[in-house]
Amino acid sequence: MRINICFATDENYLKYMATAMVSILKTANKSDELYFYILCDKISNDSKHYISSLKIFKDFEVEFLDVNINDFISFPAGGAHISNTTYFRYKIAELCPSISKIIYLDCDVIVKQSFAELFETDIEGYYLAGVEDIGYYYYRQYNPEFIYKDFFYVNAGVFLINLDAWRGNNIYTKLMAFTINESDKIKIGDQDVINAVCKGKIKELDYKWNVQDSFYRSTPERRYNPNRKKIIQAAKFPAIIHYTYKKKPWNTMSMPRTKDWLYFDYLRIDKVWSLKFVKDYFISTLCGCLYYLKNFIRFILDVRTIKYEKNYRIVKILFFKIKRKR
Repeated sequence: MRINICFATDENYLKYMATAMVSILKTANKSDELYFYILCDKISNDSKHYISSLKIFKDFEVEFLDVNINDFISFPAGGAHISNTTYFRYKIAELCPSISKIIYLDCDVIVKQSFAELFETDIEGYYLAGVEDIGYYYYRQYNPEFIYKDFFYVNAGVFLINLDAWRGNNIYTKLMAFTINESDKIKIGDQDVINAVCKGKIKELDYKWNVQDSFYRSTPERRYNPNRKKIIQAAKFPAIIHYTYKKKPWNTMSMPRTKDWLYFDYLRIDKVWSLKFVKDYFISTLCGCLYYLKNFIRFILDVRTIKYEKNYRIVKILFFKIKRKR
């Protein structure tokens, strides 16, 4: 069966997208016909050739769709670790006019199961399907300023999108209008916008299709979620692992399920050799080693926060106490 898959990237994130693609290719069924649509800004011909070379794992079709990042440059960021390329997906229905349905993925994912089951999900009557962002479950329940507390709040890293419904209901125009006119309400970038515009038209998927970092942390978001048992089960048997936190498996070994990402990354480097990407890999590995060294030094010096005040926190280093701004 034909399966349409979309990523949004720039030159900086392309190597991570390539690792995600390797995981898709390696876990696909023989009958899966994979069509990739890459929303991108100024990707070099060398990089495009590199992506095409991934066909060594499984044959696929790929189309690079140019998007001008200047159209979104003034839009609010969703965090220091999130690029404005994430807004490229606003245009997905317009850039893929002949497609009815597509799977959208962030680049920081690893796929553990064929997409056949996901792609066959019936989303008639919905704009998209996705998995709850449990990292904000507790936050939205008890923060009066969170405007999305009264309805299902989806994580935007994995979507099954009904492109016919997007075109028929002018979703692109609505997304742009909300981002421009309601920017003061946006805290988490385009994820907030998509939740607001698509309210009531988002189908809930099984948690396994977007297993987020927070699934592995014993936080209030997970402990008090009414679907806690389903979340724990999905974490044991994920179909997609999504590294949502600002720390990523390519710059630290402390992330949950880092080994899953490293397996496909090593596979990518081993099978499709590129001096450019090997150099980037060793640089990111060095960053990970420095992270462990920093934590080791903090452990030796017994660095820890012992008290929080309104605008400050008290940090203990050996026998000394230091007041630092929060």
